[in-house]
This record gives sequence, C-alpha cells and structure tokens, in this order.
Amino acid sequence: FKLLSPEQFKNKYSSDILESDVELKSKSNLYTYKITGLEYDDVKGKLSINYRQYQASDNKLLGAFTKEYDGFKKLGLEESQFSTKTAEEAAKLGLDFQSKSGKYEYIYRGKKINNSNGTITITVTQKALHGSKEFNTFTYVLQGFKKA
Repeated sequence: FKLLSPEQFKNKYSSDILESDVELKSKSNLYTYKITGLEYDDVKGKLSINYRQYQASDNKLLGAFTKEYDGFKKLGLEESQFSTKTAEEAAKLGLDFQSKSGKYEYIYRGKKINNSNGTITITVTQKALHGSKEFNTFTYVLQGFKKA
C-alpha cells in the first residue's frame, strides 16, 4: 500500500482503500503485475486484491491470483444499541452483517444516512463464503436510531 502500513489497517475500513492506493512490485524485477480488482469485506476487516502476474522479459501471462489482507477496522454495532446513537453516529461505528447460515458473506457497497428519521440505508452484495460467486445485491433499511 502506497501510504498505509499494516499497523494503520486497524484505523481504516477495507472499503476505504482505492485501487490507486495499491502498488504491486517484484522484488527481483522478474515479474510485473496488473490489478484486476479489489474485493472488500468490512464485516471481517479484509481486503482481497485480484491481480495478474506477467513475466517481465516477454510480458507472458503467468497466472491470475488473489492476495488477502486482514486487520482492517471491522464494522460492528448491535441492534440493541440503535436507539442510543443517531444514524450518523452509528454509521461511524459500523454495522455488522452476518450470514445466519454461515454460508455467505456480505460485501459492503454503500450507505445513505438520514438523521431526521433515524435510518441508514445500506447496500450489500451477497457472496458465497468460500468462493468468488456473487449473488444478489440487497438494500437494507436499518431504523430505530435516535432522531436528530
């Protein structure tokens, strides 16, 4: 990461990281890399970097890979605490999406905060826990926060 050391991960959500923040370099200069995408899991505090590795001498594709980093700040606020926080305060603390069956994870896509009616609208994509297949994208309206 260009401007972020592993010790600083705990202060950022993985979704705060932009593709331009990531730089892949070969220590031996024998390889080059092209980032093909980032996958965020703010619930677990993980970031996956998808990339392709090429041989530097002839630009031959050697394979497609994923490197995972964890230790990022995790989302987490229980529903019983909603009424003690405004929607804006709660959004700063984070919200935890867990699969009831344990077979899925949720990739955070964005949120809309409405302090006046005490709601947060969050968009997430459901993904198989041990795989790359993404399913539907859902919008959840969380309510019951202290109105401001």
